[in-house]
Amino acid sequence: MSKEYDTKDGESVADEILDSQWSTGPMAEARQNLSIFCSNMLMQRSLRLIIDEMLVLEDVVTDVDVSIVEKVSARQTLAILNTTWMALTDEFGYTA
Repeated sequence: MSKEYDTKDGESVADEILDSQWSTGPMAEARQNLSIFCSNMLMQRSLRLIIDEMLVLEDVVTDVDVSIVEKVSARQTLAILNTTWMALTDEFGYTA
């Protein structure tokens, strides 16, 4: 190994070795597929959490026992979540 490797920590050296050995071929494709899969799983989880929060906020808005201040806050948060939802789904070409 060169002096460059001696000055790096073990983890970054291991990453460089993996990257250089698997930059092509079936392992590179597998790593890319895993990355895409993980990204999609995170997106799906995020969208589910947004929906769950929107449902709770809609209940707050329709509840007669909730103060007007809480209702206004819930409506504002719903607007933000709706904008976020549309931005995320537009990124993937989904239409409502």
